[in-house]
Amino acid sequence: MASQSLLLCAFILPSLVAGAVVKAKSSCPLVGNQNRYNAAAGASLLEVSSSTTAGCGQTFTPAHFTCSSCDAAACKGCKNVICDLSKCIGKFFKQECWCKKPLNPSVDKFFCDDDCSGGLCNTNGLTCKTRETACKPWWWCKLPPPKTAESFLQKMSTNQKESSTALNERLKKSQASIASATQVSSGALKRQIDDFSFSAGEWSCDSALLPKPDEDPVTLAQFAAGFVVLDGNTCTGGFFKSQCYCYDRFQYLRGEDPKVSELQCDDGCGAGPCGGKTCGKQPPAKLPAPTPAPPMDPLLQELANEGMLRNYGTEMSPVQ
Repeated sequence: MASQSLLLCAFILPSLVAGAVVKAKSSCPLVGNQNRYNAAAGASLLEVSSSTTAGCGQTFTPAHFTCSSCDAAACKGCKNVICDLSKCIGKFFKQECWCKKPLNPSVDKFFCDDDCSGGLCNTNGLTCKTRETACKPWWWCKLPPPKTAESFLQKMSTNQKESSTALNERLKKSQASIASATQVSSGALKRQIDDFSFSAGEWSCDSALLPKPDEDPVTLAQFAAGFVVLDGNTCTGGFFKSQCYCYDRFQYLRGEDPKVSELQCDDGCGAGPCGGKTCGKQPPAKLPAPTPAPPMDPLLQELANEGMLRNYGTEMSPVQ
């Protein structure tokens, strides 16, 4: 019996390792595994309706992330931005917000930041409040009576937030595992992150998803994927590929050395190393030499020198 088990392991193990090693690079490395996770996470109807579904079969969740190391060319046919999680800050939205437009009684419901800002709540013309504040009277929204303990109805009403809460918890665990880097793979692990090539930039996006963790085919240990996928349709910013010239404007206007430095920044020369500086695509032009002051009018000059004379009224003072 023991020899049969050994033979079975000897047959299965090489096939697992080989399958992990020869895995072909996909034109979209995330195809086929994101929707299964989102369905299992229990995404609510409200959350799905307020998210953006892009190509490659990915479902995004309302969020806000700002990242400085990304890859925007990883998926063909997808307007996605894949960013190194260690170079990102942000979170998934879990607060349900009720928004209205002027002179329109209808209510739009979105997931936004805790104070109902950010994301879709920043749309021009919308006035947004938290669900708990906007819903009056409280029993219409299955909220608990004021100044009472959490009720069974309230617990039911918060079930739709579990998906975002779970995503934020997984986000924190992923960031912590990346920072510690304590786990060691067997060497047969094919990392998803290896399919991307990150470059410096500045991206700010309002919709994101977390990929499933990598799993070692031999030890079955799980590793954080190490990146976040952002919906490019909700992103602003870009890569730092433009040559910009930054200088000290005050010294420049005084005619002193402006200390010009060459930096790689965004197209507008206003983000990244150029942030907070005076920058442009060209170095500052040399200031013209100051023009000399015009000669003083002789009459004005005479009047200015009258104080040097000892006059008494309109007559010169007698010589003492």
